[in-house]
Amino acid sequence: SGLIKNMENISNAAAVYNTVAKKSIVTGASMFRIDQEFCDVDSFDQELVITPIHDALDRVWFLGNYQKQTGEDADAVTVDHLVSSDEYEQRFGGEDKLREAQSLDDNSAHPVYYYKRTGIRISELIYKKRVTKVLYQLEDATVLSEEDAKASGMDLSKAKRRERDTYKIMIRFYDGGGFISEPEDTVFDHLNVIPVWPNFEIVEDKPITSGAVEWLMDWQRIRNYAGSKKVEDVALSPK
Repeated sequence: SGLIKNMENISNAAAVYNTVAKKSIVTGASMFRIDQEFCDVDSFDQELVITPIHDALDRVWFLGNYQKQTGEDADAVTVDHLVSSDEYEQRFGGEDKLREAQSLDDNSAHPVYYYKRTGIRISELIYKKRVTKVLYQLEDATVLSEEDAKASGMDLSKAKRRERDTYKIMIRFYDGGGFISEPEDTVFDHLNVIPVWPNFEIVEDKPITSGAVEWLMDWQRIRNYAGSKKVEDVALSPK
């Protein structure tokens, strides 16, 4: 019905796909996510939008014994965010706050820069909650969920009914001292963070992904260093 096409159009999805694909080639890992947002600030209507997760290599962690390259079989995923003290107080403070903010550790894979943005590092835990879903099959073989069937006002006296175990996606925020928000319900049935992992393998129960450019950059650095050292030893300050 054009729903996916509309979602991609309003998200400029082509640019998002190109961005995460380029990053995955360079670093071997990139991410994007699907969020539910209002169409504009004055609207009551909501849309699903596709957004890239910048610096995903140091911000996103999938949890659990997942086996698929898409990460969809993971138990949860956590996304780190750097917020200011004012934003932290506005979103997670209040009269019932029991303690001061405690920033998470910066588990950066490449800590090479000194002058970086500062703030309080928190994380968004996106996890699966097991629920039981009720399905109805009508006489014309149409299958509806219990919510859709009741909303339509259909007569379900002759419909077949069965229950199945499934998941719903919940969100909860935490910092270095523990949880700072209550669980929030979402519209999603699957994890809404999508990894782009090229050359994905699981070796000794460790997920491994790799790009092509980063290794070449490391080799070039070694060659540049060796060349500079040779020039220094021979021409600039000979022994």
